[in-house]
Amino acid sequence: MAGSWRQIHAWAGQTLDLVGEQVPSGRESAYAACLFHRAGGMESGREALLERLDRVEEVLEAGGVQSESHPVFISCLIYRAMIDGDPSGDARRRVEDALEQPKDTWSRALIHLMASLLDSLFGQASRSRERAEVALEGMRACGDVWGQCNALVQLVDVNVATDLERCLRLLGEGIDLAEGAGLHELGVLFRTLRAQSQVELGRSAQAEAELDRLEGVTMEDETRVALRMTRIMWLQATGDLMGARRLLDESGVLVWGLGGFAPVYLGPSWLAMAAEIAWAEGDHERAWREAGRSWWVSLRGAALSGVGALEVLAGLEVENDPVHAAVLLGYSASLRGAANTALPRVRRLRERLRDALGEAEADHLMARGAGTPQTRLRESVGRWLAPIVPEDVEAGDRSQDP
Repeated sequence: MAGSWRQIHAWAGQTLDLVGEQVPSGRESAYAACLFHRAGGMESGREALLERLDRVEEVLEAGGVQSESHPVFISCLIYRAMIDGDPSGDARRRVEDALEQPKDTWSRALIHLMASLLDSLFGQASRSRERAEVALEGMRACGDVWGQCNALVQLVDVNVATDLERCLRLLGEGIDLAEGAGLHELGVLFRTLRAQSQVELGRSAQAEAELDRLEGVTMEDETRVALRMTRIMWLQATGDLMGARRLLDESGVLVWGLGGFAPVYLGPSWLAMAAEIAWAEGDHERAWREAGRSWWVSLRGAALSGVGALEVLAGLEVENDPVHAAVLLGYSASLRGAANTALPRVRRLRERLRDALGEAEADHLMARGAGTPQTRLRESVGRWLAPIVPEDVEAGDRSQDP
């Protein structure tokens, strides 16, 4: 499992070219696997991906196989759930049903990992954490290092807003596992995420050493984007706004060029970062515009996509209207399924709100926001934001650069 997914994507396409459009009898699963891995390229955008997934499931059905009962093809349902962004949609329901089916230890662990991913995306942090723990335990029992690494990545993701020190321990374990097994890409990702945590904790020298270690290392474009975002965070933290702006501007083409899910699941974070830099530069008009675009783009995905936008918007609003800023920060907890208590920049924002409103009132407003249903809060933010920062992003295919 150490190869590049792009390599597998290429091999799948070559196999399909050799076999042709006629599915060999009795080899439906193998043919569908090639279709699926070719679909995983995603550069053609949302509609093309959905068409390819439809074809995968059509071939599987002809062979008597259900996506939810197969450890590879259940990813079709994960993709569908991420595309439609509906926590109650058919794809997610089928993943939940798969958890109830009897399975061997490895398959059970994998299904729990997939379900954990969707839980986190749809703002159910506590359940996501529990299921990721089950996945990690199962992969350990099987001795599957690749599975353990992916479960550790998920656990880091679901703990990053509540326990950075635990994240660092998990990342250390992941680095040892990945590098010990020759899983290069995962090793790079773990080191990138560790540098992010170190920046957030104010450990700039340690983060710099980690980042310097990764300079010149080969990696997939998705990991490279994460690395550049971390480097931008470090440049901001060390006061080099010019360097942060330069790297942000240079890297935009790479971010939006990823295609597929990037505009929905990476784009909002990228734009929120752009808003923070603009604000620090004193360009408040640009900061509002970038934060607003971050929010509008996030609406195309699941709940978690909008968390960063809301935290930035709360920071922009605090001087003008601290009452509303407190509610916005509470909204971010609703979308995540947990309040951001670990990241120092959000803790500082919370303290500013308490200073402005008094601790009891600020906490009451944040709790009110956190208790707001996701559909209602999205409508509320949209109504408030539209006159300030009108939506100017492409509303069609999610592969489009906003």
